Amino acid sequence: SGGGGKRPVVVRVFDGWVLTLPDWFFYTSLTKKSERVEIVGMSESNSRISALMRRFEESDWFTDPNLSNVSAADNQRAGYSQFNLSVKQQTPEPEGGDK
Repeated sequence: SGGGGKRPVVVRVFDGWVLTLPDWFFYTSLTKKSERVEIVGMSESNSRISALMRRFEESDWFTDPNLSNVSAADNQRAGYSQFNLSVKQQTPEPEGGDK
């Protein structure tokens, strides 16, 4: 008995999503294909999309963000840009390891 108190990896991955999600974003679609996660989202500006990509690059859980499309959102979301971004999911190295 006893599982060492470790949370399931999927829960920890979603914790990682929450940590990368700034206030001025929302995701409209998340699709996982193998190790990559395809994201469709909305943002108020392109510079904020760049900031999101930096967050993924700095994350222990994700790497290799790839922005494939940015376009003006529909009239219901005036002022927002829709973007397509894919990012690779990874499992962090155990703490204490040299990098």
